[in-house]
Amino acid sequence: MVNEAVEMLSLELHGRRVGYLAGYQGGRNVMVFDEAWRLDDSRPTLSLTLHPNFPRAAELMQAPWVRQQRLHPWFSNLLPEGALRDWLAQRLRVHPDSEFPLLASLGHDLPGALQVSAVAPDDMPDWVLNHRRSITPVRQVAEVGGGFSLAGVQMKFSMRERDGRFHFGHADELGDWIVKTPSTRHRQVPENEATAMWLAQSAGVDIPEVRLISLDTLEGLPRSICRTSTWPTPFAGSIAQGRSAFMPRIWHRCCSAILMRNMKAPTMSS
Repeated sequence: MVNEAVEMLSLELHGRRVGYLAGYQGGRNVMVFDEAWRLDDSRPTLSLTLHPNFPRAAELMQAPWVRQQRLHPWFSNLLPEGALRDWLAQRLRVHPDSEFPLLASLGHDLPGALQVSAVAPDDMPDWVLNHRRSITPVRQVAEVGGGFSLAGVQMKFSMRERDGRFHFGHADELGDWIVKTPSTRHRQVPENEATAMWLAQSAGVDIPEVRLISLDTLEGLPRSICRTSTWPTPFAGSIAQGRSAFMPRIWHRCCSAILMRNMKAPTMSS
């Protein structure tokens, strides 16, 4: 049989192991659910179709989820799209469609509660690797980075606030703001977003705090993906923070941005 390098990630939800994801050098990705997870009717909800009360949940988890290059859509949808994905792939020196290394790099700060960590070669379960019988796996350690993932096409960043300024590149801790930057194609995106949030609030919807801020308060954003527009804007910028289901996000425009508080990160009042 042919030797093929394999790396493995452990996937956990609220401290419970969901399963293992094996990424092979040839591009094959194999997700295998942990038996203890599958058989536990009180397991945390990963998705509606895997909820214990869903009729086909057991069937969906019985067989491995096998994909080539890209991951299963559930995991793929956790990853960034557009320019942010291209920038990350370039930094990792992989193809944008090669999603295993993207997930490994971003696994400590994904949307939602899923946590991803590397599995050492000696700790890789044989029952995960046995699903591929045509190759001899050569076990290697996956490179797990300190990046973040905010899914969607619109450019956005996970950032930390310190002394009224917002910093990018905080690998040692979760971001406490989502910074969504202005569009180079559509005018006044931050202003429109902030207005929509305020209108929702006036209608009684529970929203995060929303403010406009200056782009001058943002530090460390990658210049290669932060092209500002030449359109004028009447606002200095915008921020959104608060205790809601929203993740942190900023909109980055010519001279304004909008942020929302990251609910996974600790706040000053918590």
